[in-house]
Amino acid sequence: MKKTCYILSIIILLISLCQCTGNKKDAVIENSNQVLSMANSTDTEQTNREKAWEEANKYKASITDTTFLQTKDKMSDSAVDPFNPNYAFNQVVYLKALERMKKHLAIKDNQLICNTDSGKDLSISEDLYQYIMNILENWNKGIKGKQYKIIKTDDGYDIKPIIQK
Repeated sequence: MKKTCYILSIIILLISLCQCTGNKKDAVIENSNQVLSMANSTDTEQTNREKAWEEANKYKASITDTTFLQTKDKMSDSAVDPFNPNYAFNQVVYLKALERMKKHLAIKDNQLICNTDSGKDLSISEDLYQYIMNILENWNKGIKGKQYKIIKTDDGYDIKPIIQK
């Protein structure tokens, strides 16, 4: 009886090991398929990203001082987030609008002020204008907090981080 139980235990153990090995093979095959799927997805995403930047750069080349600038999405942090499909276009538009705003900056009481009243003055959408004005407000907070200093540029004013030692 002991011998039968012993043999039965060994058989059960061997069957269990075979099943584990089979499960591992299935898991390896499944993981390989996931990696392949991710690689294909990454290739597609990379191609889409390159195409988006190509289109955005073509648009950038066509922008003049009078081109009305508006992002494809309502301007926000998520509009220029790298995971946004319109990221490249929105980024180009935002940076061009920021350049326009910098040309209208002046200094008053060691704070940057913009000599415009609305997006219309810069030929940009109002949501883009408000977004940039919020950035200007944050810059001024950083200037007050000694995180940034104002610098003169060829096109107006900008800020430069102050490196803390």
